[in-house]
Amino acid sequence: MNKFLLNFKKRFKNLCNNLYNVNDIASLEEYFVDLLESVCGVAFKSFKKKPKGKKRVYTFWCDELRNFRNSTNVLYKKYQGFKRNNSPEDVIQEAGAEYRKSRAQYKRLLLRIKRKAWEDYCGNYTEKFGGIFRMVFNKSNKVNNILVNPDNDQNLSFEDRIKILMKHFFPNNDRNIGDIYTPSVESVEELNYKQIDLVIYNLKKECLRKAKIFLLQKSGKDPKSCDAYRPVCLLPTIGKILERVFQNRFNKYLSLNNIIHRNQNGFREGTGCDRALDNIVNKIRETRSNQHFALISLDIKAVFENMDWSVLFKIFDFYKIPLFYRNFIYYYLLDRKVVFKDETLEIERDCHKSCPRGSVVAGL
Repeated sequence: MNKFLLNFKKRFKNLCNNLYNVNDIASLEEYFVDLLESVCGVAFKSFKKKPKGKKRVYTFWCDELRNFRNSTNVLYKKYQGFKRNNSPEDVIQEAGAEYRKSRAQYKRLLLRIKRKAWEDYCGNYTEKFGGIFRMVFNKSNKVNNILVNPDNDQNLSFEDRIKILMKHFFPNNDRNIGDIYTPSVESVEELNYKQIDLVIYNLKKECLRKAKIFLLQKSGKDPKSCDAYRPVCLLPTIGKILERVFQNRFNKYLSLNNIIHRNQNGFREGTGCDRALDNIVNKIRETRSNQHFALISLDIKAVFENMDWSVLFKIFDFYKIPLFYRNFIYYYLLDRKVVFKDETLEIERDCHKSCPRGSVVAGL
């Protein structure tokens, strides 16, 4: 502790001088970031760290990335503060341009450091069948570790366990997609008939309808329960490119017709949970001085696995979505299958509900 105090005294005078320069919220938040980094740096320098042994772990995170990320976050909060306070338009635009420039630089730096760290890791690794081999050939977690057994059946085989999980994550439905919707032709702007035929032709290909699934076990949950596993769907690359083209066009239509609610932050470009949290915090600050405030959080369990296709097309009817977009979703969901495959076993199951995890259009 004495060593920590001696090292901290060297930075204490500079921290005090910076504190006198604090005159607004942005500079205060920047000061707290500097204070936290100073304490962490002194603690890291003062106290002994346990030796990590000879274990080699691939990592790319460094102080340069951390500092750049923190400075970008400060610019973002400064930009949002100007917007909340109805500052002059030129001030808001200048702050926004500065934030976007810093964000772009941070992304480029992140990619460069990731690549350099991976090259160094691979170049210095000498084991023939070590960590790199396990990462590339997926040998780190054996699939035979799946222990799901909801009924405590002692004679349950590995194939039966996989079938239980696939039935849980991809349940059947009494109605097929053909009973819910019938596609019909409609004129489409900015697309000629050749492009439309290409889209429909590719969607009808069977190879684009099959998703290969991997089952990842969640930590801290009972391995006998189906909820302890997360299904990850691997989809063909050409199909995901086609989905991305559709998503960009569909999002443009939704934005032009003002269909998406302004408070929808998930699955939207340029928004995220950080903005939702920022809105909640600001609302609490505005009301807590003279009013009571209550926050209710709702979580829909297994929302991707339980999406009802009939409800989806009723929503399309309600918002009068053009037939082109409905037809795309129809052919996308038609004859959709999931496949579990390893060295000794292959199980295929039809999908009548939900949407594959990993799909580009799943968030729509």
